[in-house]
Amino acid sequence: MKKCILLCLGVFLYSAGLQGQLSTEAQILNTQVMDADYVEVNLVTFQVFLHMPYGYDIRALAPTFQISPRATISPASGSTWNFTSPVSYTVTAEDGITKNTYSVEVYIPTVNLLQRIDPGWNWISLSAVPTDLNVNSVLGSLMQYSPPYPSLPLTDLYYIKSATASAVYYTSIGWFGELINLPQYEMMMFKTASISKAQIFHLEGKEINPTLVSIPVSPGWNRIGYTLKGNSLLKEAFDLSTLPPGEILLKSKEASAIYYPTSGWVGDLDYLFALTGYMMKTTSSGAIKYLASGSGTAPDPFSGFIPPIVFSRNELYHDYQIDPFKYQNSANLIGELVDQNGNHVTKKGDLLIASSQSETRGVSEAIFVPELNRYIFLLTMFSNLNEEKLRFSIKSLSDDKEKPLSNELFFGTDEVYGQAMNPLPLHLSSSINTAEVSNDRPISVYPNTLLTNKSDR
Repeated sequence: MKKCILLCLGVFLYSAGLQGQLSTEAQILNTQVMDADYVEVNLVTFQVFLHMPYGYDIRALAPTFQISPRATISPASGSTWNFTSPVSYTVTAEDGITKNTYSVEVYIPTVNLLQRIDPGWNWISLSAVPTDLNVNSVLGSLMQYSPPYPSLPLTDLYYIKSATASAVYYTSIGWFGELINLPQYEMMMFKTASISKAQIFHLEGKEINPTLVSIPVSPGWNRIGYTLKGNSLLKEAFDLSTLPPGEILLKSKEASAIYYPTSGWVGDLDYLFALTGYMMKTTSSGAIKYLASGSGTAPDPFSGFIPPIVFSRNELYHDYQIDPFKYQNSANLIGELVDQNGNHVTKKGDLLIASSQSETRGVSEAIFVPELNRYIFLLTMFSNLNEEKLRFSIKSLSDDKEKPLSNELFFGTDEVYGQAMNPLPLHLSSSINTAEVSNDRPISVYPNTLLTNKSDR
């Protein structure tokens, strides 16, 4: 009996000695994940940061871990998880008692974005996620548009409005109105109180992953934000597979473009810019996405570079003294010049000019559309008044004289006169009777009648 007790005591002491030798190390020593730029492991804060390429789809990552010898990890190394939010991994030491829980997350960089704000009306959006969406936090000040770019306080009567709310700035109380928190992915109209000086909108915030963000659109006009951190060529900006079927018209504060399935984007809207908002008119619903690869494909907006076709838009607006930022509203005309026999006679380099009395309200160069196999006009027109009468003229490369057209229209905010595949016929005044277009009735052109789709407001 005495021998049995001594034997059991020896086994117990031996087992206790082995227990004392079991490792208590429970660390993540290294981490790898496919396509990562690099990985940070912080053994003090128990955090792992995965630095992924811009725009990478992080919804199905399978990181692998090098951990302390004889330790285990849960979830298992190499298992696939959605990393749009941090994932917790628990490392258990060999002793089965010591445990450390690590937060593994995709690192989201902070970006600083700048955009020019012109005197008058501007279309803006938030191309980064600020710490606070409150209007006073995001738009408490602007920057001077000249070195050393100091911060400038706003003055009375700056104005901003979203699709559903608005606010006015007063120096005594800040922003006042029902628009308290700014929408993240929507275009907003922003009117400056300054009438002579450009300023800079500066936004600091977390980078947006455009692969993860879909912006819903429905038939009619949609105010869409811009989610890329860099400027983009229009043709590189969107994931074309997400564009809804049917006719699509995109416009900025200054220009417009039509999307044709074969040709792509056609118009004088060439580039999209960070912190700028846009309007997209569709005939069906969808959820559009931007392409991360498009970021950085356009020039810096401060460079003033716009490549010419025959005439650049900047040159035309300068020559015809058009300042889109003076006007709150815009409308579009999709048209083409035809002769008395209905032949399409629009040529390369032709200009279509809209005017109200002696003031030019829009000018556009003819663009070639492969789907139609001919040149047409996509004209953006500006006004502060609905029902304002606009007249038109045309100017060709071969004849430097403007020739009046018989077509007239009454301006309607966000109206689209003509269609992408069925442009509005335009006639020289010497060859046809005067025609008028009203925003509350079908477009009538004599001797032909053309019915156009009205825009949804």
